[in-house]
Parts: sequence; structure tokens; C-alpha cells
Amino acid sequence: MQNAAQALARVRAEWGLDPTYDMTATWPFTIGPMTVPMPNFSWRRAAIQRHEKFGTGRARQARLVDIAAFGLLILQSAAIILAPVAAVLIATLA
Repeated sequence: MQNAAQALARVRAEWGLDPTYDMTATWPFTIGPMTVPMPNFSWRRAAIQRHEKFGTGRARQARLVDIAAFGLLILQSAAIILAPVAAVLIATLA
């Protein structure tokens, strides 16, 4: 069984993330071809850690549920958009 720090390190390695990203004094902010170092405040580092710790456990569980919900939303949207079109086509062909 892994503890939270080990799981976070494993996920960062899998995703190709810098393992010290949330511990550095600055973070790179890229604007077009230019990279500007921005201060990495303590509240930002804490937010990164909370986000990644929450995401490591929930991401795999939620991924299929989110994909299914999004697919259902797309189908509902298509039905709403296509219903009037279908009615016009049926009336025209009848």
C-alpha cells in the first residue's frame, strides 16, 4: 500500500511532471516564445498539492462517469437541435 506522497510521486512520474514543481521558488510562465519566471507563493504550492492529491484518487474513478455524462449531454444536444430539422424534412417529403 502506498502513502499519499508515494502515490503523488508515481502519478507525477507517469504524467511527466516535474517532481519538485510545487517546491520551487518560481514557476515558468510562457508567453509565446518568451518564458517569464513567476513567484511560486505558498498558497499556490499548497493548491497544487491539494489538486494533485485529490486528482490522483478521483481521476480514475471519475473518468468513465464523466465521459458517459458528456456523451449523454452530446446526444441530448443533438436531439434538441435535430428534432426541428427532422420535422421540417418529414413535412417537406410528405
